[in-house]
Amino acid sequence: GTLRANTDTHLKLNSGNIGLLDLQNANARLFSLEEVHEILKDFKNIQIGYMERAPLGKLEERICHWIFQAQN
Repeated sequence: GTLRANTDTHLKLNSGNIGLLDLQNANARLFSLEEVHEILKDFKNIQIGYMERAPLGKLEERICHWIFQAQN
């Protein structure tokens, strides 16, 4: 699976919802590594990776994801 990382700078924060982002009338949340570990705490064989990329023409922005694999 994947969760958007809290190091992401591509999305803009809503002024009224700290930690929640406006994605054309949908909400998304950014997660820290500690939160990812907490979410996956009941699983076994957990592997976590990190991916960061910049949109074309926007090198100052970052799209960041925690990538994980876990066994139920």
